[in-house]
Amino acid sequence: MSAGALHTELRIEGMTCESCVSHVVSALTKTPGVVKASVSFNESAASVTHDPQLVSPQALADVVTAIDGYDAVALSP
Repeated sequence: MSAGALHTELRIEGMTCESCVSHVVSALTKTPGVVKASVSFNESAASVTHDPQLVSPQALADVVTAIDGYDAVALSP
C-alpha cells in the first residue's frame, strides 16, 4: 500500500452474477486515485485502496452507484 493510502469498504447491492463483479472492478480501477480494488460477489462488498486526496470514500460509492442497477454505500471504519 502506498504511503497515505486509505482502505475503504463498500457495501454493494444489485450484483446478480460474476459479470457484475467485473463491471464494478473495472469502474473502480479506472477511477483516479484508486490503487487497488477487489469485489466479492458472495459478500456484496468491495475493498478499495485509494489516495484520499484524489478520491473520497463517498466518491467511490458514487462511482459504483453510477453503474445502472447498482447501489453502494461506503462503510465507516
